[in-house]
Amino acid sequence: MKIMGVDPSLSATGMVLFSGDKKYKLSDYCVILTKPSWDYGTRYRHILKEFSKFFERTSPDFIVLEDVDFRPIVTRQAQAYVFGSLAVILASIPETVGYYLVKKYVVNQKLGFIERGKKRTAKQVKERVKRAYNDILKKVDVSNDLQEHLADAIALVDYYLKEIGNGSIEG
Repeated sequence: MKIMGVDPSLSATGMVLFSGDKKYKLSDYCVILTKPSWDYGTRYRHILKEFSKFFERTSPDFIVLEDVDFRPIVTRQAQAYVFGSLAVILASIPETVGYYLVKKYVVNQKLGFIERGKKRTAKQVKERVKRAYNDILKKVDVSNDLQEHLADAIALVDYYLKEIGNGSIEG
């Protein structure tokens, strides 16, 4: 089975593909970058084009995506940009491929990157996520500042596999 994880964003969308049966290994990855100087239509078209290329190349059986976070700590403008990226990706998934939307804070809680009653900054949580998947991230040819997008996508797949009890990811 091939499971894709997608961390959508207007500036950098992280995507990973894990393949396996009970033990899943990273088999492909991609970070879609857009330029702030591009208009929004151009940025969304670029995300759609690059997502479609990755999808065609990898042929996933299932996709786990980060859902838009509408908590008050995220600005409405940021929510709208991520929602636009997510909408473009969702619209391009064929009906024959299943998908699951999950909030990042749910993933981070379930996987122990944040704990109830303990305050952590967003930066601290991102560093914990990256450290957790360091063995996998060592194998990717992506700059350190972009690895957080792949780490978030990896966490989505890890969370999903633990939720359904159908395996685990390996470094």
